[in-house]
Amino acid sequence: MGPNLTDNYTISGCDFESVYTAIAKGGRPGKGMIAWEQTINKKEIQQLTSYILTLQGSTPERPKRPEGEFCTE
Repeated sequence: MGPNLTDNYTISGCDFESVYTAIAKGGRPGKGMIAWEQTINKKEIQQLTSYILTLQGSTPERPKRPEGEFCTE
């Protein structure tokens, strides 16, 4: 299972560019996320990045524990 996308912690970066790169090029080594740049186009990656960033601060029913660095942005 991937990281909790609803908290203010991240393993791939806090800003739009970092999240975009993690989606396009693949996440951190050993974490299992594939690169999507050959599967979906740049506009779709931008839309997905924007959506993921809107999830921060929401409260899921049973969230996964925080991982990585705290985002102050």
